[in-house]
Amino acid sequence: MAYRIRGYRTGDDREFLAFDAAAAKDWAWPIAFDAESLRRVVENPDFSPELFLLAFDGDRLVGHSNSLRMGVNARGEKTAVIFFPRTLPGHEEARQPLVDALCVSLRARGVRAVEMWGCTMWAHSFEWNETHGFCESADRPRGYKIYMTYDLAVPLPPQDHSWVRPVSSDEDRWEAAQLARIWYRQPAPLCLKTIRRMEPEGLAHLVVQQNDRIVGACLAAESDVRKGLVAIQYIYVENAPALRQLLAGVMNACRAAAMDTLLVDLVNEHRHFEPTYRALGFRKAAEFAVYEKGLG
Repeated sequence: MAYRIRGYRTGDDREFLAFDAAAAKDWAWPIAFDAESLRRVVENPDFSPELFLLAFDGDRLVGHSNSLRMGVNARGEKTAVIFFPRTLPGHEEARQPLVDALCVSLRARGVRAVEMWGCTMWAHSFEWNETHGFCESADRPRGYKIYMTYDLAVPLPPQDHSWVRPVSSDEDRWEAAQLARIWYRQPAPLCLKTIRRMEPEGLAHLVVQQNDRIVGACLAAESDVRKGLVAIQYIYVENAPALRQLLAGVMNACRAAAMDTLLVDLVNEHRHFEPTYRALGFRKAAEFAVYEKGLG
């Protein structure tokens, strides 16, 4: 099938937001733009429509991909991240023309290598990457990052959460930002800005204080796409006892708000806590890999 590929235009917002939510609705965590996050992207002075592409079947929007992050790899080459194309069911063939068009635009900007995630949430994404010239990253192979979920209808075995308290002051937020810095791998002031943006819509923003020192923090928020689904937006703890306390506090907040499912992202240092999550009853819901490709 021939798809028409073009860049985002003013006035596409309503159709795009409906498409994005529909394409992601069955994912373990349905990541989708909302009106505010889309506005922040398209109103950024550096926004380029050639790097935010839409695929149409006739007049119907059926696919999307973008490249909004660039950097430099260990070889000094300019690199970019391509978001694995999301498509409506039956329109998976739109993936290749979207990626091909992005690569053309990126190459014209001096980009010499691209990265793209694969994930079990996206049908056959690992196979697609491997058959379209992408190679699995040596330092971020399949399983380097996973999602785990907990069914909140299942009672958690009794857990002490006396070390846990809500974030309640600017001093708390700054301490939390120091831990979020490790999670996001970004400077603490930028993490503080992110935390302040997320807090008003958050379900719970908690810290763990052990021996007069904050040793863990997390912020949980409900999905905009699927009601009853809560994700921990960032989490960092120094040890397993602090993690168990923090999760007990988050679960209490979730149940008080009548939520159904709690999801957590295990990546980087936090990946090592998988046994603790499994012991508490969490189950793996998705796994990720990063794939790489040179553009010549």
